[in-house]
Amino acid sequence: MRVPLEEWDIIIYDNLQAPVLYVRGEAGTTPLLGIPAQHVHGVLEVKATLNQSNTKKVTKKLQKIVPLLNPNNPFEHPSKHEKGDFLRIWFFTMAVFFETDVKSPEDYRTCLNNLKPLHSGIGFERALVLRNQNCNQSSGMIASYLSPIKEMTTGRKWHESSEAEPLDLSRVDQDMYSFILSCGYGVNMFPSMMMDLVERLNDGPITDVTGSTTDLVGYGYDEERSELSRLFPENA
Repeated sequence: MRVPLEEWDIIIYDNLQAPVLYVRGEAGTTPLLGIPAQHVHGVLEVKATLNQSNTKKVTKKLQKIVPLLNPNNPFEHPSKHEKGDFLRIWFFTMAVFFETDVKSPEDYRTCLNNLKPLHSGIGFERALVLRNQNCNQSSGMIASYLSPIKEMTTGRKWHESSEAEPLDLSRVDQDMYSFILSCGYGVNMFPSMMMDLVERLNDGPITDVTGSTTDLVGYGYDEERSELSRLFPENA
């Protein structure tokens, strides 16, 4: 299978099993390694700021993994393919933004809307925002979310969401909608997401994005500062 070679900010792969196809780079720089697709667990795209421009760029870049998905069955393990050149069955994509740079709730919702195409079949699970523009100690998590209800209502005051996107699920009796959900900002979001990533690599469960703040656990979790907040408070 011939697809254009893409350079990724972060590749998570099986270091013990994966052969390195090539090493490229100039002296004194971090070398670029070529890793076979079937040994890659996930890729992360990193941007300095979360804004409309960068959310579009992240979406466009992460969608470039589509040619490496099994065209017959994206959930089939690559070892079942004679060439073994597809991504593994539990492959995932994530994004990291160092800080937010948005001007209004409408601006923020547009950023979330820009990420909506990532819900469609490329394993997008999380985006980490390292620093809230309103509080430099507060990190945030953005996730893909499904609901049978078109109007996003999780009952959590710290949630903000994109517009609803109807899904074509012919095998499901009820309508389903996808959202990109801003899961709140707080000092415990970073350790929680790091534990999610560890669990994900071990094929374990990850945090329910609509759960309570007590679900956000991990190394460095501060029980006395467990509150979550919106980027833009509703009454602001």
